[in-house]
Amino acid sequence: MSIRARLTLWLCAILLGVIALMGGGILLTQWTLATREASNQIALIEGSLKRTASDALLQADDLLLVGNIKFLESQYPPLAFAEIRWKRPPADQTITVGFPPQGAAISRRLTVKDPFSPSKSITIAFQIARAALDSKATQSVKRIAKMTLFSGTAAFIFFVVFAFEFAKSLTAPLGSLATLAEEIGRGRFGRKLPWRSRDEIGRFVEAFNAMSERLATLDESKKNFVSSVTHELRSPLGAIESFMPLIEGALDDPSTAARSSLRVYLDRVRDNIHRLRLFVEDLLTSAAIERGSMTCLLAPMSIPGISRDILNLFQAKAENLEVTLREEMPSGLPLVMGDADKLRHVVVNLVHNALKYTPAGGTVTIAAAREGEHVWLSVSDTGTGIDAEDISKLFKLFSKGRNSDRTQDGSQGTGLGLYIVKSIIEKHGGEVRVRSEPRAGTTIGFSLKITAIKQEGAAREAPHSGQGGLS
Repeated sequence: MSIRARLTLWLCAILLGVIALMGGGILLTQWTLATREASNQIALIEGSLKRTASDALLQADDLLLVGNIKFLESQYPPLAFAEIRWKRPPADQTITVGFPPQGAAISRRLTVKDPFSPSKSITIAFQIARAALDSKATQSVKRIAKMTLFSGTAAFIFFVVFAFEFAKSLTAPLGSLATLAEEIGRGRFGRKLPWRSRDEIGRFVEAFNAMSERLATLDESKKNFVSSVTHELRSPLGAIESFMPLIEGALDDPSTAARSSLRVYLDRVRDNIHRLRLFVEDLLTSAAIERGSMTCLLAPMSIPGISRDILNLFQAKAENLEVTLREEMPSGLPLVMGDADKLRHVVVNLVHNALKYTPAGGTVTIAAAREGEHVWLSVSDTGTGIDAEDISKLFKLFSKGRNSDRTQDGSQGTGLGLYIVKSIIEKHGGEVRVRSEPRAGTTIGFSLKITAIKQEGAAREAPHSGQGGLS
């Protein structure tokens, strides 16, 4: 049974219970009032008979007594029979008025004595027909029962319609969500359910829509990542595979020219192996970040030392791309707290990206500057730049900008590098900033906290601001 049917049945059952309780209460109240009215009527009949008997004793008129009792019979229909016993010495007299009722009856007896002659008295034994007494109460109860049944039936029919529509309004989005979930299960991500209410169901639909959109984004990122991974693996492996026959041929040729070519081939193979190693390191680091198992061992370290290592690492590639690679390091930079291996990975990623997007004749600059209690290290290029709407996507896993395929070396981004950069810097307690303009270049910088330990042999620190920092 569907939720809509169960909810409708429950609401109708609750209404039936309410109608039954209210109707029962009304009928019980009416029956109580009718019973009380019957008791009052019996008391009135008894009181009227007493007054009639007293008047008859005072006037010594038995005909008056009989006439008054017959009048009372017409005034009070339940009074069906009365037996009058008139005690008057030396003889008693018995007179009956009416007939004993058929069916249930209420019997009463009363005696009235003459106040002036105690030996004289009138005893009246009368019977009240139960059916006549209860007829008015029964009719009233039946009338109220009919009204209750009619109004209850009308209310129930109205409420059934209302309950069905109410249940429909509550369960309609659930059915639509179930259909949407089935589509998502079949891999159709990004579908949304329009819903404008701000109640709990509206919030649930909104959360479901956000989930669907997020799944669509992740699915698109996954497809891009698979494509990028395929390219990142195929290109260096293909290059290595193409150089192997050349290397084998050079090994068989003892000439000087062959040995010179062999060294070039080996350098190309080494470059591609290095590219593969960096890619695998990015994959492993990303997996560690996602698991929450990446740790950074912070210790005092020198920024210029990392900068020089990166310059030496990428100098040959920069020359090959006809890009100028330089650094701007002020003298007397203080030591910072950092994990040297992790920060080297960060700078490698930033310089690698900068070289990919900088055309021939451009410049990539590694710069540093002190700002308060932090040192800012930045990598700037004069490349293609980043669109404003893509900047927010830079540091998300597997996310790339729309110009990510406009690289100088033909490689495609994997959407891992800047995600790793941000994660590592956050582990250091630092901040990452981006400043970019399309076709004017990009600067990505991060901050590191200065350590309290003094650097031996360092020159006195001079105030410096500008080139390395981002504002």
